[in-house]
Amino acid sequence: MKRFFACVMAMLLFAAMSKPYMLVIRAKTAEAIAQAEKLLAEGNTRYHLSSMMENENSAEAIYEMAFGKKNQETLSALKQVEGVTQVSLVDCRKR
Repeated sequence: MKRFFACVMAMLLFAAMSKPYMLVIRAKTAEAIAQAEKLLAEGNTRYHLSSMMENENSAEAIYEMAFGKKNQETLSALKQVEGVTQVSLVDCRKR
């Protein structure tokens, strides 16, 4: 029971420290999106793919994610992936 309580408290603490965002990545190819997603995984960022779009000229992926100050480096790295044309964060906090 103590372990369960500790896990719940850790989740609540994480939720309070990180803010919910939508991350939109636009790229020239789906391969560039895949490279960007690898960076998300390597950066220990909690994320979930919400939407993926691809046509003959571009690709777009939208992720739900918890974003904190420690994730700023990951965001900067996403912008450097070859083929990525735009990276946007949308704040989803209720006001």
